Amino acid sequence: MPSQSNLKPNRPTFSRVAGWFLCGLLTINLVLSGCGSDDEAPAENGAETPANATSAQPASQPAVSPNIAALPGQSTNSGGGRPPADVRRVNGRDWIGDIPLNVWYRDPLAVAGDTTPAGTNPGTNPVINPGNSVGTPVGRPPTSTNGSSNTGGGAVAWNDLISIKQVDGEVRNIRNRLKSRLQTPAAYNSSYLELMPHIYTLTAMALVAEDHSEQVTWSQYAKQIRALSMKMSQEKLQRNPKSYKQVQIPFEQVDDILNGNAPVGLNDVPGKVPFAEAIPDMGELMKRFEVAEKWLTVNANSENSLESRKEEIIQEVLVLAVLTKITTQEGYGYYEDEDFQAHTNPMIKACLDMAKAAEAGNYEAFDLGMSTIRKSCTECHADYR
Repeated sequence: MPSQSNLKPNRPTFSRVAGWFLCGLLTINLVLSGCGSDDEAPAENGAETPANATSAQPASQPAVSPNIAALPGQSTNSGGGRPPADVRRVNGRDWIGDIPLNVWYRDPLAVAGDTTPAGTNPGTNPVINPGNSVGTPVGRPPTSTNGSSNTGGGAVAWNDLISIKQVDGEVRNIRNRLKSRLQTPAAYNSSYLELMPHIYTLTAMALVAEDHSEQVTWSQYAKQIRALSMKMSQEKLQRNPKSYKQVQIPFEQVDDILNGNAPVGLNDVPGKVPFAEAIPDMGELMKRFEVAEKWLTVNANSENSLESRKEEIIQEVLVLAVLTKITTQEGYGYYEDEDFQAHTNPMIKACLDMAKAAEAGNYEAFDLGMSTIRKSCTECHADYR
């Protein structure tokens, strides 16, 4: 490319002026088109929609949208679209300039207008047993002096990351979501692609409850809930009656347990099961990560929202901490991977710090934690996706 000193000044020509005019129009178009991602914000009432089954994901599934491409069950042509720009691929990941392609929302106006809590369903109220309010207490701080005792592999003191009440809150949010998606085969068929990340999260919460030092009303049946959720995910979900029954029948039993009934015909459930066996597709689990990140971006973006939705926000960041911790467990291939844990450790600590900041109403500290999470995700996906 010639240096600037070698360029000869030219008088503007008609073609050059026309080119400038077209460039201006393109710039305006970019601004008006907004930014959107392959992944959309939490579905419906703020319930986080898993990432698209066709999006690029870090493990076996194409990601979320945790794409995070268009979230399953949601329209991929909502008018926002990706901005017209050149896309380049680096280490298997698409970029627009210096920005990862999958951070663009498909419908930014719909995302901005979604103010409902993650995991809940429109027109429904989460059913919480008396005394089990969502969000309190905040997960206990790590036991080590550097705040990262729970960020490696090995045995985990789950109560250091999340309270049993917050585990219960997430389980009931998932129950409400699945109930609305399983009311009829038609409801299932229109949303089946979004279900697996939430089913896996239900499995994860049940496994955590099995080892948690605290108790909730269904703790004695945690292993049965885990076994039932594993039945829901035993085969890849498809748009047919067989898959509908695969999810619907075990779910009804989970619903009965959460309603206070003893499980029937589930006395022979095996004991402890490794996370990697119960949740074999880490990519589907990670779709829930990006759902959380997007929901927090929209619903925890100011001091006012941090105060008005404090309990929901605290629960969401601590669920994210738990899911991140699960990815470091034995069986996923990163158990002794120091490079991988160099990404997950700061993310877990940031989640705990964000929960403390939300409890204290410190938005500046909360926002700093969000920046750390985004940085950890971007760097980890660049290395491992």
